[in-house]
Amino acid sequence: MKTLIRIAAIVPCIYAGSMFAAPAPSKPAITLSAAKLAVASAGEDSQQRKAPFVISVVDDGGHLIYLERTDGVPSAMVEASIMKAKTAAGYGVTTKALEQQILEGHPGFSNLPGSLPMEGGVPVMINGQLAGAIGVAGGLSPDDGAFAQKAAAVLSNAN
Repeated sequence: MKTLIRIAAIVPCIYAGSMFAAPAPSKPAITLSAAKLAVASAGEDSQQRKAPFVISVVDDGGHLIYLERTDGVPSAMVEASIMKAKTAAGYGVTTKALEQQILEGHPGFSNLPGSLPMEGGVPVMINGQLAGAIGVAGGLSPDDGAFAQKAAAVLSNAN
């Protein structure tokens, strides 16, 4: 009986703190529908330029949300696209910026863990916070970068 009374006295104390706690801050997230919309917008440019591509959308932890691959793109480009997106999400900068650091004589940037410092990875910012990233591979680097920038802009405005 004494144990039951003690438990009854302790339980309200445990939950009392959570009643007055501030709500957890919400962070922006990329939805599947927004990811598909962004990929479709980049795909329109790709079709106009007749440029093949693989485009990946990842969340802020680098987890794949959506991927699309056009016909004729080598299978290795799938992983390259994902790695570019993960790099941009993980480091919060474009993969072009990392590539530029290497070209300017900072070889340490080529050894960043889990990175692919080649143009085509762009972080997605929503309300000033990192929400994820886009990775594009399969074409020329400037095309990959342009498609990724366009898709990232669509995602930033879609959510």
